[in-house]
Amino acid sequence: LVRLAEYQARPYSDNEFLNLGVGQVRFARDEASLYRFLLIESPVPLSALDQRELREEVVRLLGRPFPVQTYFGGLQSGAFDAIALKGWIFTHGLAMGLMNGNLPPMDDMRILELLKEAGSAFFESESNKKS
Repeated sequence: LVRLAEYQARPYSDNEFLNLGVGQVRFARDEASLYRFLLIESPVPLSALDQRELREEVVRLLGRPFPVQTYFGGLQSGAFDAIALKGWIFTHGLAMGLMNGNLPPMDDMRILELLKEAGSAFFESESNKKS
């Protein structure tokens, strides 16, 4: 998990949450065998809501906690968890597609664009929900 965390801690954009996703997709693309082992063949299921060790390692590499309030402070209760879950599902699907060759090769900018567009849609969807 340390290698994955290293990818996720890199500054692909000015948004730490987006960097997590880009790092995961790049890791799957660049380290396909290790990604397959960690997230597919690993007997311990990983999910967006239960990756404490990975989150702690990324925070350690960043040298500071994630600014959740900066990005998600105005949302209804539970919206962050919903966005995180949807983001993880999209990110994992993109990573799997690149890792398995189901998607055409793409550069870092295209990965960033796709994740940014999906994240914006998830954020907008949760922002429009009534409490």
